Amino acid sequence: MNFIRNNIVKIMVILIIAIVVVVVVLNLPKNNTISIEGATEYTELENKLQSAAIKYVGKNVYLLPRTTEKNTRVTAETLIRNKYLKELRAVDNRNVTCNGYVEIIKVSEKKKEYKYVPHIKCGNLYETKSIGEYIISSNEVVTEGDGLYKDDSVYYYRGEYPDNYVKLGDKLYRIIEIEDNQVKVMSTVKTKYSYIWDNRYNSDKNDYYGINDFDKSRMKDNLEFLYTNLNENDGEIFFSQEEKSFISEHDFCTGKRSSSDISISKESDCSKTTKLKVGLINISDYYRASLSPKCKSTSDLDCNNYNYMFNFDRKFSNFNFITVTASSDDSYSFYLISNGSLQTVRTNRAYAIYPVFYINSDALYVSGKGSYTEPYIIR
Repeated sequence: MNFIRNNIVKIMVILIIAIVVVVVVLNLPKNNTISIEGATEYTELENKLQSAAIKYVGKNVYLLPRTTEKNTRVTAETLIRNKYLKELRAVDNRNVTCNGYVEIIKVSEKKKEYKYVPHIKCGNLYETKSIGEYIISSNEVVTEGDGLYKDDSVYYYRGEYPDNYVKLGDKLYRIIEIEDNQVKVMSTVKTKYSYIWDNRYNSDKNDYYGINDFDKSRMKDNLEFLYTNLNENDGEIFFSQEEKSFISEHDFCTGKRSSSDISISKESDCSKTTKLKVGLINISDYYRASLSPKCKSTSDLDCNNYNYMFNFDRKFSNFNFITVTASSDDSYSFYLISNGSLQTVRTNRAYAIYPVFYINSDALYVSGKGSYTEPYIIR
């Protein structure tokens, strides 16, 4: 007892120092990398911001954009000032205030449908990112091995086991490339039914061989059908409403290629483009994915080595990739990649297909690492 009484000042000083140390440690900025749990908690902040904006705009409908070409924005400051939202603070450090806004996008010119896309920034602890921005900022661009590569402004995946999985609804997709913050993906599930590239009468053959003009083809119609169909009596329903909410119209390479052109570049494939909601791969998409040093041309079977597309479908050992690339050698053939071999086939042949589309640039990253077991999750 005498010891405590004689050393009371020292004990108090030690206690004060200990309390200060604890407070400082608790308030230190954490690593910029957000865990899945942390990202989920920040998603809750984004949800609050989004909900507040929806309520506010409901009372101020003049803020809704009138066309799909021009978005409008509501700031967090406006929502706080009008008492639709409380001040947002960082999950990692409650002393850090978050700024933000909600981008309002008109989905269709014909319908009064809108998307409310939240964005917050909490100092250097967290910032909302689109899926394209997140992948580019969190993955090192490589020059060898599996991973993300870059050619001019286009980022694309190569190798046998790159982490390029993204989940939309109940289905997995593989990311092919990222351009202008739009992510090109291909379904890992093929369609239930087979679809014809084209079956029109061809005067060159005096028969219904089909005509290999993609812009006028049955395949273009079939892809539009897959995007729009909501009635099982009319055919399969491939996309859920959730999946369709992420699909953005984009230019697809629909140029023709000669059989003498064995280049793995996209020059011929992209000599013409067509705006589509849903498309298919072109020839260069497949061959560009290979890491084999012996993959020099489309005639090299080595291009199937170290290529995630060769082992694309985990359920089937045999596969056919229907492409949008038609032959320039005749008026009735298109290119098919069958078990890794490039072939030309008549357009009146029918195959199940692996749909391809671009995820719109306002789709936000939520969690995931891009692996098969932990795919990217978006909202």
